[in-house]
Amino acid sequence: MSPKEELNSEKSFFDEAFTRENWSVHPSIIAFLTAMKVDKTKQALQIYVAPANHNRLAEAYTLQIVNTLLGNAYQSKHDQTVHNQDLGLDACVIVGYNTNYETQRKDNMVEMKKMHPAATTIQDQGGSLCVSFMPDDKSKYAVLKDKTFKELLTTNAMTDQGQDEVAKFYKIIDEWKKYNDENSEASLVRKYFDLLVLVKSKSSNDKIWITFWEGLHRHAAIILTHLLSGFSYKKGLLFEHNSLTTETMKKAGIHGFTDPNKTPSQIMEKIISGKRKAPLLSNLFSITAYIPTMKQGHNVATIMRVTTRQSELISKNKRALAVRSLSTNLAAWLAECETISSPFKKETKERRPCIDIMFKVQTETTIKKYTGMKEKSKWSDDEKFGGTQLYSQMSVGLNIYQTHSRRRS
Repeated sequence: MSPKEELNSEKSFFDEAFTRENWSVHPSIIAFLTAMKVDKTKQALQIYVAPANHNRLAEAYTLQIVNTLLGNAYQSKHDQTVHNQDLGLDACVIVGYNTNYETQRKDNMVEMKKMHPAATTIQDQGGSLCVSFMPDDKSKYAVLKDKTFKELLTTNAMTDQGQDEVAKFYKIIDEWKKYNDENSEASLVRKYFDLLVLVKSKSSNDKIWITFWEGLHRHAAIILTHLLSGFSYKKGLLFEHNSLTTETMKKAGIHGFTDPNKTPSQIMEKIISGKRKAPLLSNLFSITAYIPTMKQGHNVATIMRVTTRQSELISKNKRALAVRSLSTNLAAWLAECETISSPFKKETKERRPCIDIMFKVQTETTIKKYTGMKEKSKWSDDEKFGGTQLYSQMSVGLNIYQTHSRRRS
């Protein structure tokens, strides 16, 4: 199978493996839908993602997104690089359903890695987390269509009412009532963290999990912001409440950094009370949910590999559109054509394009020189379109391509 055929085969496999749904989600709910383990001795969390994204988490970039989520609190409002309050429309998640580990087939298990820049390094002690990917009965996906689940997605878990709704969905009402009776003076931010710990340690209804195969850094930043946690590199790579500090944000390389003389916790409290604007923490944002069709059986390893490949291709296309010129895109396309050509035919000269490329740097010129060259080369008259003025002012590089193509099948 040629590389091109392999790509097409993977895309077909990927399309058959999932159905797509558009979700509107409140950012505060993302953490509850993320796979986690609780370190009870430290009341801290280990957070996990499925191997469905080709990116490796970058700490500085993640914290820069945290700053954006906090309403650009650590960036001068006059800085030209201030980001818009927009999470974009391209976030994509795959949706898993975790059931009883002991009864699951091995080929239906996903070995998750920690959502941390140091994941799989020597500092990553505590290992991976194995969860099931698909339910034993497709009818269990009906919960995704249920009204209570749709309401959960749009719930603001940074309010008293929202936290009660979360506790109700995850069936920990009694535990949550007991917690509130004992911690009536706790802040909403503290309660949010402790509610998440209760869900991940006590709930019998914590079955649906998501992982971002497109939008990994946004996923991490949303969770860090709501937990007010930084990345810890101590044993276990734990996430602890209120470990995010101004000093942490300062080291993130935020362009135009400014110290607001308030901690992230104080900033979050102002956002919750409405005294500071942070639209990204209050507005719903769009996610495309990829729900397994179960048509591919329990071929989970292949599904994860193919999804990672799709993540890589999307990222590659984004970079090409963002930073490349037409000429470099053309060169990359020609290289790609060579890569995906049949290995048995690409050495056959009569079937390959023969391309001669000449690079010439254009330098600043005068109208007199331009007019002379124009007459000598018998160029068409473009003065009426402003061509003379344009050429006299330009001093940029010019790539001239002379392409001669032979017949290509």
